[in-house]
Amino acid sequence: MADIKESSVAQTSGLQPGDVVLELNRQHVNSFANLQRLADPLKPTDLALLLVNRQGNVMYVPIQGE
Repeated sequence: MADIKESSVAQTSGLQPGDVVLELNRQHVNSFANLQRLADPLKPTDLALLLVNRQGNVMYVPIQGE
C-alpha cells in the first residue's frame, strides 16, 4: 500500500503504509486493480480477511466495509 487515507477502512483496520496485501479472503492479490475487483462485491456489513506482509512479517488483518 502506498498511502492510507485518514478514516478509511484501511486505517481503521490497522493497515500501515508499506503493508503489502497478499490475499483478500484467501484469494491471491497481485495488483491494486485486482484487490479492488475482489473487494467490489463486499457489502458494508461484510467482514473480510486480508493477508499482509508487514516488513517481512506475514499476518492476517480482519477488515469490515464502510
